Order: sequence, then C-alpha cells, then structure tokens
Amino acid sequence: MKQKARIAYAMIHTPRLLVLDEPMTGLDVRERFRVLRLLDRLRHLATIVFSTHHPEEAAAICDEILILRGGRAVAWGSPSEITARAAGHVFETSIPLQVLPVGENWDIVSAERDGEHLNLRVVGSAPCEARPVPPRLTDAYLFLRRFGVWSGSPRG
Repeated sequence: MKQKARIAYAMIHTPRLLVLDEPMTGLDVRERFRVLRLLDRLRHLATIVFSTHHPEEAAAICDEILILRGGRAVAWGSPSEITARAAGHVFETSIPLQVLPVGENWDIVSAERDGEHLNLRVVGSAPCEARPVPPRLTDAYLFLRRFGVWSGSPRG
C-alpha cells in the first residue's frame, strides 16, 4: 500500500513525467502486479520511466526498454527487439547435482533441481553438451548486461 500511496502522491499535480526507482522492490508477487497494473493505467496520463532488475516487469507494461551497464547504454528497443539480441546465445543443459558451476564465457539464468541433476539455463557461449533455446527477455537482459556492446544507433 505504501508504494501505491507514494505513486498517488506523485500524481497529485498531474505531472507529464513520472520517474520511479525500483517501485516494486520489497513487494510480494501479488503486490508487484497490482503496482504494475496501476502504472499501466497511469501511463496514459504521464510518461513513466522506472528502473528495475526484473525485465519481465518492464515487458508487461513498457513500450521501450533501455538496458544499462556501468551507467552506459548497451541496448534500447521494444521488449521483442531486446529479446532478439540474445538469439543464439541462450542454452539449456543438465548436469549431475553439484555446486553451481562458474563459466568464464557464460552466466546462469536459472537452475532447477530435478532429482540428481541440475537443469541450467545459461547465456553467453555454450557450455559442454548444451542445446540452444529461444531467448526470453530475462536472458537478453543478462546477456546484454555482461556481453552487450552499444552499436551507436538509438535502437542499437
């Protein structure tokens, strides 16, 4: 309720621009989506810019996403354009149950225990015996934050 009250307070004077820093931080899943629905309704009254480490939240209501690394832009575009940037760099593999491995040329997106195996989803270069899979926005976010290079064009 506090987050929604803060957003309502910010909208009192009908601003044309609303900038929010991590508005869903500390909220449970249900409340995060309530705040997202509120922002979705408000975006017709003001331009809303918000930061998040959860790309799926941004994709739910945003027309465009800007990904930063070290204060510098590495990608800008629609959720589908950003997702496409990770094509060919997302893999899944299953390994015997162990401590989560570390790769120099890849990062773990998710790990699920399945009996005596870990099913890993990774971005970057393919680890041994990994199969390519279609990217999701979260994959692209992690890939671009680590490996992305700004091309210089606005939609880069």
